[in-house]
Amino acid sequence: LPCPGGFHMNSSLPVMTSVGDCVPCDPGFFCSVGSENATECAPGEFVSEAGQSSCSKCERGKYAAERASGESPTPQRASAATRLRRA
Repeated sequence: LPCPGGFHMNSSLPVMTSVGDCVPCDPGFFCSVGSENATECAPGEFVSEAGQSSCSKCERGKYAAERASGESPTPQRASAATRLRRA
């Protein structure tokens, strides 16, 4: 019994008898049709809602770490002067 996109098999059940037994993928993960397990979004991609079948790429100037459920502004590198003041 394949699960629809955005859902994966319920590993706690010995036998799945209906699509209702499928489990939605958590934010930060995606599930294609028939997934046994959820798959992490790659760095630079994110999923903000449960039950998604693909990850979204970050907008220019933003980033997402592993298992991201959202995107953040790309951190700016500190200048040499700022790094010296911190030391």
